[in-house]
Amino acid sequence: MKYKEKQLHLPEGTFKNELLFFEEKDRKVLKQYFKDWVKQCEDTVNLIGGTRTPNLSESFSEAVFSLEMDMPRCVNSISGASSSFDLYDLKRNKRIQLKGASSYAPSSFGPRSEYDELYFFFFRNIADEKKKDPKKRKYSGEFEIYKLNTSDIYNQSVNKKETLKDQQAKDRRPRFSIPKKIIDPKSIKPIKTGDINLW
Repeated sequence: MKYKEKQLHLPEGTFKNELLFFEEKDRKVLKQYFKDWVKQCEDTVNLIGGTRTPNLSESFSEAVFSLEMDMPRCVNSISGASSSFDLYDLKRNKRIQLKGASSYAPSSFGPRSEYDELYFFFFRNIADEKKKDPKKRKYSGEFEIYKLNTSDIYNQSVNKKETLKDQQAKDRRPRFSIPKKIIDPKSIKPIKTGDINLW
């Protein structure tokens, strides 16, 4: 991976900022990171009797997405502009927000998140395995990437009376399960799939 300074064309103006670029050789590192996480999950259950396993880090999902979609990560705040987005598409000058999950648990949205496009990075097979006895779970490296319609997100009900947008207006952090509430009910297909174990 390499850090490079690039110009970002944002609604607030044009800014220079350091971005993190992942390279093909980083796939080996990310594959090992994933294997180490799987071992930690298995050890948590088998060695110390845990029932809840550690989550995969956001940085990992963002790194894999960055490689697959050819978009660098934003790692530094930008003085004078909103920098709540995760990645930046230099070809189209788009701010990218990424939500990642290896379960069907709710994703959280900040009250002032600003972005142009929203994507969801999902380890569906791992999420399905969480319904099983922890000692019998398998950890597939298969992943799915979805591009989501922002209107589906903002208009999503988070309780009987309020949408996500309503709660954000009250300076709250609304939460809901993206697969359960949007992807599966709307039969949205992934725009890309892959398997880290095949890297």
